[in-house]
Amino acid sequence: MQLIVFHYHLLPGGVTDVILHSIQAVTAHRSDISSVRLVCGREENADTVIAGLDEIGVPVELDVLHELDYTPTAEPTDVALERADRLESVLLARYASEDAFWWVHNFHVGKNPAFTLALCRIAGTEASPRMLLHIHDFPECARYENLAYLTRITGESPYPAGPAVRYVVINARDRALMGGTNIPDDHVHLLVNPLPQAADPDGARPGKSALVSALGRFAADNGQQFDPDGPLLLYPIRTIRRKNVLEMVLLARLAAPANLIVTLPGVSNAERPYSNLIAEAFASGASQGVWGIGRREHGYDLTFQDLTHGADVIVSSSVQEGFGLLFVNALRWRVPLFARHLSILDGVSSIFENYPARFYANVQVPMNSPSISSLRAYLRMRYVERLDELGEFLPATARDRLDGQLEDLLSASSIDFAYLPPDMQYAYLRDLTDPAFASEIDALNRESVDDLMTVESQDCPDASARVEQMFGFRAFADRFDRVVRSYDQAGTAPPAGPPPAPDVDCRRYETAQQTLVEGFADLEYLRLLFAPMGDNHG
Repeated sequence: MQLIVFHYHLLPGGVTDVILHSIQAVTAHRSDISSVRLVCGREENADTVIAGLDEIGVPVELDVLHELDYTPTAEPTDVALERADRLESVLLARYASEDAFWWVHNFHVGKNPAFTLALCRIAGTEASPRMLLHIHDFPECARYENLAYLTRITGESPYPAGPAVRYVVINARDRALMGGTNIPDDHVHLLVNPLPQAADPDGARPGKSALVSALGRFAADNGQQFDPDGPLLLYPIRTIRRKNVLEMVLLARLAAPANLIVTLPGVSNAERPYSNLIAEAFASGASQGVWGIGRREHGYDLTFQDLTHGADVIVSSSVQEGFGLLFVNALRWRVPLFARHLSILDGVSSIFENYPARFYANVQVPMNSPSISSLRAYLRMRYVERLDELGEFLPATARDRLDGQLEDLLSASSIDFAYLPPDMQYAYLRDLTDPAFASEIDALNRESVDDLMTVESQDCPDASARVEQMFGFRAFADRFDRVVRSYDQAGTAPPAGPPPAPDVDCRRYETAQQTLVEGFADLEYLRLLFAPMGDNHG
């Protein structure tokens, strides 16, 4: 098998980690892989990934094909279609063979629809190699600008059908949603992300006094407030909107004198205003702890492992994840976990049995605060505007469901904090200086706060064997083997609907996209937390 792995780039991040670890896993446990070739759209960081594959035991090569890189959503249709023609020819000429196995990551996320279209065309031909389409993110999941771009270029549902095509998803939620489409069930597989074995599973703690002293110095140098006697709540993430950082700030305030430690700023243009708002919250004293120490810890004689192994609890208030690596890392680091529950955990929740992990459903706050008196009317206006903007994508049944969800949300006496836009979340935090208001929020969330304060003091068992069994390289390779064997099983020819018309270039699962649009049409994915922000915070 010639393993040929495609992605738009190999920049540091979650998908690149999965690419690296999955290649390491399958080459370690399969003897039929003769070579690996990575094909991406830009050079940056590719050499680091290649270096990580030095010892896999088979030849590794890199091809940089610039037409695979991200393209702007404003790209003219005729330009994209010309690129699709070129890509189709180049991909077939360079990479198609009887022994080739194409492993394509996020093939249809809307970052380069010409590439998606080329794959759709190739999949419908006899020349198509085996093609594994690995979905980390769905454009139908509130990525509506990407979805519009994708649909404009591909012309119809971007889910190709053919005996050489298989799909994999990374969590049970996405598997269930794909199961509702007209893609045959035996063409869709669950392939949870592989994890390398933890380097230090013994739970050894660094000197706590040295860690606290270093964090105190960092806070003083950066105008932040830190209590050396407070527990350390570590949120090791980049500060982006879906991480919902201000919710954990609020919980930490209720669990005073806790120190919240958030490691990295957001860096993209879309996330920088939110990151600046969080920085302001720490600088103003609205949040106690440390923000932005990630990749600067060495200047204070710390390592990242000092942070992860020295924390009293790993925390997460994220409202959207594909895999949830942080939750599993808490077990690998042998540190208690306190986190907002996400549906992606449903397929792996057994891993947390008999471990000090507590999950909360949401954080409730009153509909008004000392500085905000018309929240309900404002939220109604903003959410209706947001739904109206999506009108061209939402079927009538989905819009009706969303309207009903909005009515339920706004008719209650309190509201999930994560449905507020970030500027209003920050206003609520500032209003905690009002004792009566703080007491009201505390009463609404006392059970969650008690869980946080209890879990931070508990000892953690060694869960490394359990993690290895569920997420280790051997487990991943076994699942991958089932995917590969499915290509050879009889009776898997896809009933994708009628043959393509003369002016249609390939067969697709034509109703799959609309089914997924409706499946993801939930207010949970359309929170004002995700709406674009103006940069008024530095």
